[in-house]
Parts: sequence; structure tokens; C-alpha cells
Amino acid sequence: MHIHHPETPFYHCVAGKIHPGMKIEVYGKVKHGCHQSFTVELVSGPTIVLHMNPRFGYGGCHELVMNSNIGGCWGHEERHHNPFHHGDHFDLKIKVHESHYDITVNGCHVCHFHHRMSPFTVDGLRIHGDVKIEDIHLHHHHC
Repeated sequence: MHIHHPETPFYHCVAGKIHPGMKIEVYGKVKHGCHQSFTVELVSGPTIVLHMNPRFGYGGCHELVMNSNIGGCWGHEERHHNPFHHGDHFDLKIKVHESHYDITVNGCHVCHFHHRMSPFTVDGLRIHGDVKIEDIHLHHHHC
């Protein structure tokens, strides 16, 4: 799957497509905006299986916050160094493994996020906030 220059907020159905060995690539540019953050999420209906939220001063932090929301409840926040910066182009890769997601930005490993819910349940990709998306690719082979 390849999506070129989608509008944000963005939502795309990926039912039955997320599994170990696949990779999601998002190419974009961080915008200056009122949200002071943007969000990339893998969702299963109302459940947020993977929530990735680079923050740029939002709540006083410049961090990458990872989480999930299952049954309407947020889980434990995992905070990491934020490799994204205002005005910069980025290449975000989310690789799906048996036990975790591997997050890479501009070729540099950022973190792992261990599955709190099976990736097989994911039915959508959602992106919103202060970001301009240029391209999205879903690769279904092991990379």
C-alpha cells in the first residue's frame, strides 16, 4: 500500500494487514502549530493499540510519549528522547515483531514498544496534529 500526500487528520483502514514481519513507513514534516505535538496511532475500533506522540513543549516536555488505550483507559506512559524537530523532514519506520514494535526515525533506532494487544487486531492507521504527511508505505515482507 502506498498513500501520497494525504490530508491530516488522516485515517486509513488496514484491517487484517498488520502482522509480524511488516513495516509501516511515514514520511513527513513537523509543522509549527497550536497542538505542539502530533500523533501516529494504530487502532482497533475505539482501542488505541499503539499511540506515538512526539511533543514539542506540550505540557512542558520535548519527549516522545508511547502508550496504548485499552477499554477507555490509558496504560503506562513510556517516555523517550524525541528525535523530531519543528520544520524537519522525517522518515518514521514502525517494524512489527512477534513481541514488540521497533521504532526508527531517520535511520536511528529510537525505542521498542512491547505489544499490549495483538497487532493482528489493528484495523486502522490514524495520524493527526502538527504534521504534514508526504508518503505512507505499508510493506508486507520481512525487512
